[in-house]
Amino acid sequence: MIEVTNRIIYILGFLIIYLPAIHAQEQEAEPESDSVFTLQECINYALEHNQTLIKSNLDREISKSQVSEVIAQGLPQINANANLTYNINLQQVVVEGDNPFIPPNGGGDGPVTFALGTKYSGNAAIELTQLIFNGSYFVGFRHLKL
Repeated sequence: MIEVTNRIIYILGFLIIYLPAIHAQEQEAEPESDSVFTLQECINYALEHNQTLIKSNLDREISKSQVSEVIAQGLPQINANANLTYNINLQQVVVEGDNPFIPPNGGGDGPVTFALGTKYSGNAAIELTQLIFNGSYFVGFRHLKL
């Protein structure tokens, strides 16, 4: 009795899961009777979907980009950099005993504490480079114009 119930559950589960998929495939399988292509439409479709042509067009675009990169190497290059540092806590140094940092107007005999460094520090740089002479670059550029 339990085996029969399990079989019925398995069959119902199979039908519930796979019946919509089978039905969907049947709807898509209907033939399209009025799809007739002309010779020119077939040629256009083949040219648009030919993987070799698509790959060669992509290779052509890549090579154009690489040529532009090489041409750009001969143009002036400008680089700018800036840096700003803010030190939240400056390092404190404690000096004890006789030292020249005690003010002469009587700072006491105790240790003296003072900060090292600066609160803010920064720098900025601008760099300009230009290709003066590179034989292979100029020969390649001359052939490119041909």
